[in-house]
Amino acid sequence: MTKRERIVALFFCLFSAFSASITHGVDVSEQALMAHVHFLTSDHLEGRRAARAGDLVTEEYVRSIFVQAGLKPLPGLGDYRQEIVAIEATMDRQGTSLGVVRDEEVPYFRVDREVFCLLNGRSDLNIRAPLVFAGFGITAPEYEYDDYAGIDVEGKVVLVLNNEPGDTSDGDKFRGRAPTRYSFPKMKEEIARRHGAVGMIIVNNAASGHPDLDVSVPKRYGRELREPYFGLEVDEERIPIFFATKPVVDAMLGGTNVDIIERQERIDKRMKPVSASVQGREVILNVQIASVERKEIANIIGYLEGGDAALKHEFIVIGAHHDHLGVGEDGAIFYGADDNASGTAGLLESARILAGEAGRLKRSILFVSFCAEERGLLGSKYFIMQPPISEESLCVMINMDMIGRNNMDKTENENMFIVFTSAQTPALERAVRSEAKALDLDVRVAPYVRFRGASDHSLFHNRGIPVVFYFSGFHKDYNRSTDTIDKIVPNKIVKVVSHLCRFAEALSEDRGIDLKFDRAITVEPEKDPFENPYSVRASRQEEDRSQNRR
Repeated sequence: MTKRERIVALFFCLFSAFSASITHGVDVSEQALMAHVHFLTSDHLEGRRAARAGDLVTEEYVRSIFVQAGLKPLPGLGDYRQEIVAIEATMDRQGTSLGVVRDEEVPYFRVDREVFCLLNGRSDLNIRAPLVFAGFGITAPEYEYDDYAGIDVEGKVVLVLNNEPGDTSDGDKFRGRAPTRYSFPKMKEEIARRHGAVGMIIVNNAASGHPDLDVSVPKRYGRELREPYFGLEVDEERIPIFFATKPVVDAMLGGTNVDIIERQERIDKRMKPVSASVQGREVILNVQIASVERKEIANIIGYLEGGDAALKHEFIVIGAHHDHLGVGEDGAIFYGADDNASGTAGLLESARILAGEAGRLKRSILFVSFCAEERGLLGSKYFIMQPPISEESLCVMINMDMIGRNNMDKTENENMFIVFTSAQTPALERAVRSEAKALDLDVRVAPYVRFRGASDHSLFHNRGIPVVFYFSGFHKDYNRSTDTIDKIVPNKIVKVVSHLCRFAEALSEDRGIDLKFDRAITVEPEKDPFENPYSVRASRQEEDRSQNRR
């Protein structure tokens, strides 16, 4: 018997014992929720890394619970699976380098020494192109800031600063010290690609006093730097991302018109771009691929048909991602109890409860267990790119991600959870508050015009589909092997699922909630006062910085 067969056999033993206790009903079962979390955090699943054996068993577990709950496969999919082909590629680290063309001299810098490379594609690349300094590499209309205004980067390599303007101050531009989505390398890459750049080099914002990238990059992006590329087969190719240390920056900019420290100081002081072509400099980006493999993954989709002849063709999506990070290089399992065994358990329990209320529902519901969220939102991205039903029929998406802990690990947050909504659909906020009041729950509602792309709902929101996102807050075990089941607060998940089911019923029963997505709404309304749920992430980055300075 193979290892995978042993895991599957274990699954069926556990599932058979558990399934006997599952019945339809409106009451949320803490026992059922925690049984799901126990199984999903089992050592045998090895952290549920996408396309690994534990992930495949997780898919089968979700499918079986959907069957037990009475959900049907969506017509056309068969066996509940939306099959997806992903590509996994590894880098040839000996053959990957960055060269600087200086007159007749071309010094090359190797990866993991003077430069680092985030593998961002699956093809060999050899690019020689002019160099352009593009500030922080940001185009952000909502902040009235554009590093690409007035410069031509078509067919060129952009040199951009790490993070974002004013990241060491408490100013209101770009939320001060708290990072926005524009601080992340992959967002910078997307913007550069949109402007026509063929490559991107990220350099340290040295004027801020941060340590050089040879210290901070391996610490902050260590796992990503070592990981293979993992992307959809149908996805477009991205441009390469290099990080350059101070010796490389000196080679690229020495004797040119760009003094990077002086230019960063000007940006931080005036909050205005100072981008420019780097005169007399070209760079050579070599990326060599060692191996390429096709991997099969799947979204698991259960279908609950509405009972109204007209409204049953409108769909509510209730989703959560089932994957996590797998096993670390030291052999430690990243259990992902909160991220996102808690949300997956909530999805499965919601399916059981709402299936028991099927006779009252008018709109149809799709329960979607998304794959490969941790590898770049691949499951939800594929769902949007290749929707199993028409996009026009999707009226709202409800997501659960990390719903089992107290925000900031503070016990006074025991009875509180957060619900983010699309600000462009104001009726969602009112409906969320109404159901919270009926259940006497402490729900903090936060309407957002823009989402940062940290979970699956963001892709639906970006397509103009209203979203509702259940979240109980960050904690210091986020994306660490210490995110374990003993730290889960079961009653927190119970409260989230209780609210979600009542809210989903209200949506499906068509109680007059206006689901129009109004793109004319561009300013976020004032939110409930609560501690910034992203502050743990920001404090973790600051903690890393201070350790780097020692």
